[in-house]
Amino acid sequence: ADGVTSTLGDLRVAADAALRAIEMFSHGTLRFELVGVKTMRAFDANIVIVSVLAAHGGGPQQRLLGCHLAEDDPLRSAVVAVLHATNRVLGNFIATR
Repeated sequence: ADGVTSTLGDLRVAADAALRAIEMFSHGTLRFELVGVKTMRAFDANIVIVSVLAAHGGGPQQRLLGCHLAEDDPLRSAVVAVLHATNRVLGNFIATR
């Protein structure tokens, strides 16, 4: 993925790259759109939150949310947050293949 280089831009690129990898894994069956990525402080910890729209087989879009603690590597946290958001959709896809 490519995009603007900045703190939030880098998080967005990392999250978008994770979504494109999942789409490639599903051979285009699953489609995702990154709505947003945000870092915030909650409960004395930094977290990354992602919002994703998911479409599967022409059905209605689902809004998915995922988060992960942003300790040492915020880019990795953005990718893990995407994996948390898409976990159930991807798991169901794999189970029905």
